[in-house]
Amino acid sequence: MITCPIYATDSEDSVLTMDLVSCTKMFEVNATINANRLSMNFLMLSWPKPNCAICEAKGMKCRWNKNSTKGDIECYDCNDKRKTIHIPKSLIFSAIGSIILGLVIIAITKIYLHFKGKKEDQVRIDKFLEDYKAQKPARFSYADIKRITDGFKEKLGEGAHGTVFKGKLSSEILVAVKVLNNTQGDGKEFITEVEIMGKIHHINVVRLLGFCADGIHRALVYNLFPKGSLQSFIFPPDNKDHFMGWEKLQQISLGIAKGIEYLHEGCCYEQFFGCS
Repeated sequence: MITCPIYATDSEDSVLTMDLVSCTKMFEVNATINANRLSMNFLMLSWPKPNCAICEAKGMKCRWNKNSTKGDIECYDCNDKRKTIHIPKSLIFSAIGSIILGLVIIAITKIYLHFKGKKEDQVRIDKFLEDYKAQKPARFSYADIKRITDGFKEKLGEGAHGTVFKGKLSSEILVAVKVLNNTQGDGKEFITEVEIMGKIHHINVVRLLGFCADGIHRALVYNLFPKGSLQSFIFPPDNKDHFMGWEKLQQISLGIAKGIEYLHEGCCYEQFFGCS
């Protein structure tokens, strides 16, 4: 490790008389520091104690101002080594207000588009129903549907697209009312089902008696077979042996086949149906 001696001189002194091979100026110190040369190799430095009362009153410390030649002091916070960026409160409030305003505009836009879509769906359905009056399936209001089902009292089943309730058109006519989920679809599936099922008239195919398209409420009204499904007769729930006879099963099979044939060939619309 190579060491070099350090010398301190007054600004008025000359270093030409010193026995030096080379030297480099390091820095200048404040004039308030007094230098007394004791010998060629020793130097005593002294300076007055600064008055830190003003800085201490602020909870800070003080030091000599290195940019001053008059012995001025400066206050500093020894705990904060980084400069604090001061942001005006008005700018903070403006930024928060802009963010809130943006969120409100986005929310209002989403709500507007949602109800606009619902309104367009209803207009599409109403236009279709206006053109479809000649087919004459009965149109019911939502109040009619509630009355027919006695306030949706008896639930028959539930599927992916809606819930089926038991209802009465009169004391003799029982119906199954399928209340569709109004949060799904854009009305096209509803129009398609009413259009197709309303034109199907076959003894072996369930018949669409009416529909409801009242605002966001949509429902389909079908004939109800009060004795239950065919499955309950072929496979009784009590697991008892109940054989209907080959002749009766043949009649049932022929009826199903005729219904499927009508749907695929005799109906006015060419559609594909999944059967189970």
